[in-house]
Amino acid sequence: MKFFEILKSQYKFDQELFRCALGSGWSIPVDLVIGPDVGISYVTNRAPEPLKIADFSKIESIQTIFTKPDGTEKALLQLRVAGTPEVLIITCPSVSEAQSLAHLVNGYCRLHNNDAKSLWSKKGSRKQSQGDDHNGGSLLSEDYSEIVDEEGDYSTPANRNYELNRSQIELGEKIGDGQFGDVHRGVFRPRPDKSVINVAVKTCKGDTDPETAEKFLDEACSMKQFDHPHIIKLIGICTERPIWIVMELAKLGELRSYLQNNKSRLDLATLLTYSYQLSTALSYLESKKFVHRDIAARNVLVSTHTCVKLADFGLSRWVQDQSYYKASKGKLPIKWMSPESINFRRFTIASDVWMFGVCMWEILMLGVKPFQGVKNSEVTAKLDNGERLALPPNCPPRLYSLMSQCWSYEPSKRPTFKQIKQVLKEILLEEQHQLKETMKRENRRIHSWGKFEQCLR
Repeated sequence: MKFFEILKSQYKFDQELFRCALGSGWSIPVDLVIGPDVGISYVTNRAPEPLKIADFSKIESIQTIFTKPDGTEKALLQLRVAGTPEVLIITCPSVSEAQSLAHLVNGYCRLHNNDAKSLWSKKGSRKQSQGDDHNGGSLLSEDYSEIVDEEGDYSTPANRNYELNRSQIELGEKIGDGQFGDVHRGVFRPRPDKSVINVAVKTCKGDTDPETAEKFLDEACSMKQFDHPHIIKLIGICTERPIWIVMELAKLGELRSYLQNNKSRLDLATLLTYSYQLSTALSYLESKKFVHRDIAARNVLVSTHTCVKLADFGLSRWVQDQSYYKASKGKLPIKWMSPESINFRRFTIASDVWMFGVCMWEILMLGVKPFQGVKNSEVTAKLDNGERLALPPNCPPRLYSLMSQCWSYEPSKRPTFKQIKQVLKEILLEEQHQLKETMKRENRRIHSWGKFEQCLR
């Protein structure tokens, strides 16, 4: 025994190392360490000591998922861990590697629990469907579903490799702060013979752990699914550290600042145009069974004076029809949220409708934040008592009526985005018609004054 103790201090013979990745889709490469003392852990260059992910005593079930039975493609190992709402997903380079890892983990679990019962049934292994692979994100919840194009207004982008060569990107000035790092202006040169493309680059701090890095990439996994003129487009990613997400640059910045800085030049028709454009983007997401969860003026970008685009998909999630996503932790934008989201962290398309009502209010108020001077802890009581944001100046009654419908306490009584889009289109056309009529009257008045002046000469 003394010999083995000395040997163990020099060589970790009781630990097995696997080169794999945490998560699925755009996953984070790590060296996974399996052993009686470390449980299931991983090591990185920055953290040479194993960082524990799970104890064998907490493993409830083991499942392997593969795309091809002949073992020629990557496979997933899914571990359900007690006390955590999310499934631990490990991407292995081959089916045989995933099966070896499953055998090893299962063996340690049986030894630790002193139980002959296997947590992994080979019959439970399943072939991954195209729908599983399609979403590209982490398989974190049973409430996620494949994106289905119902409206058919825009196509889902064809699968392509979004990995970019970092040497093709030149990082410029910092233009903002993100949850995981800074946002920079930059230029991207696809090929030497092509002109450069102005881009925005979201960076992730280099010392982040794999779990945080995967959360950072969640936004890109969401964005790559969409092709809509009023949603910011993903250009690509750099998954080697430091991780970058490269996206379309909206030259005029975030909408809230733009509204505040251009109050004198923005007429009602323009504000209604912004609201309508966002409703088309959200109707598109609605058709994809997609919940944004953070709809606010700060998360809308201005491409031109007449075009805005929805951005910031860091909190977004897929949900099944008639189902919902429940956030487990993290900071949330209370003053924009629906009562059910605040009270129960329940997020649906109906809760997105509530948030859009608040976003429309921000637009009509030219960048004023909701519930000024009210503490977050006091918002719930106000909403429960029936208090709502006040009528903005110059807001058409029909538009405020639409906002009020969005703020119905019962989610089932709120309109859909498809309905909102139609109502906003009608309000916008009515305002544009009135604007034309006003201009005609003004032109006639100027013309008549010109004739009157000629008569006086």
